[in-house]
Amino acid sequence: MFRKRPSFDEAHESLVKLRDRLPKLIAELNLDDQVDLAGWSAALDRKLLPRFSPDFPLIVAIAGGGSAGKSTLFNALVGAPLSLVKSQAGASRRVLIGAHPDMLARGEFVNELFQPFRCVPEPLESIDQLATPGDPVYVASEQLPPGLILLDTPDFDVGGNEEYVNREAARPALEACDVLIYLFTGATYRNLSNANFVREIASSVGRRKSVLVYRTYESYTAEEVEEHSRDVAQSLYGADHAEYVLAIYRAADTNEVAAGKTPMAPRPIAGEQSLIDLLGRLDPREVRREHVHTLLADIRQQATGAAEQA
Repeated sequence: MFRKRPSFDEAHESLVKLRDRLPKLIAELNLDDQVDLAGWSAALDRKLLPRFSPDFPLIVAIAGGGSAGKSTLFNALVGAPLSLVKSQAGASRRVLIGAHPDMLARGEFVNELFQPFRCVPEPLESIDQLATPGDPVYVASEQLPPGLILLDTPDFDVGGNEEYVNREAARPALEACDVLIYLFTGATYRNLSNANFVREIASSVGRRKSVLVYRTYESYTAEEVEEHSRDVAQSLYGADHAEYVLAIYRAADTNEVAAGKTPMAPRPIAGEQSLIDLLGRLDPREVRREHVHTLLADIRQQATGAAEQA
């Protein structure tokens, strides 16, 4: 007889009990010097348990190479020119976090939310802050859905000879996200180094789903956009890419958009759902199911080892 798969709420309840009881057992048997649960407890508290909560927001990171238009897209989604837009690649040197004011007002919850960054981000005071390396900063936007956190990440391909100046700044944000928005252009869609980096992030813990945004000339047909996007999807996920690509959008590649003078307006190649509507309607717990499953398997393995020693 097949066992019914537990719901998120049931799994969350079981994890909370395990988190409470296993350390008590180890302490009761005086095994503290033989069984180190510090790393296990931290992973459970910071990475796994919060993601079972129904009110833990969907974290979406905009990723892409130099001059792809990530900050321009971020500004379009938050509805204001809050991120740094420059003509040269690599202008942004730190992560910018966008969230609804109601989310940012939640005090201690926000501190837990930003644990992956190993710091508590401060509010953005000047757009020039983004041009200097440092900890992430955040801005409030009422245009974003309350259950969505949007990350604008630095270019991860600025540099050369495998020495990329922003890659380590972008990595924590990309690894913390539930969904990647991968923004690419006609000049970069076959960039093997970029694809390899994004594939590594997408598959590092579970397999993150993504939305592809192809910034290209209006003269490109829908068939050409779909064909090029399929090439990118296959380079990221392989043969089963259709399972992990949520949607494909196209955006105009013009000088005005590149300079931030005209808002980027991604259009779906199929259907009429806007990008912000798509993100707002995603169920965070369902989106992160595979990610959570991989983390859970690791947590369970460590807990089983500790219980056997006990």
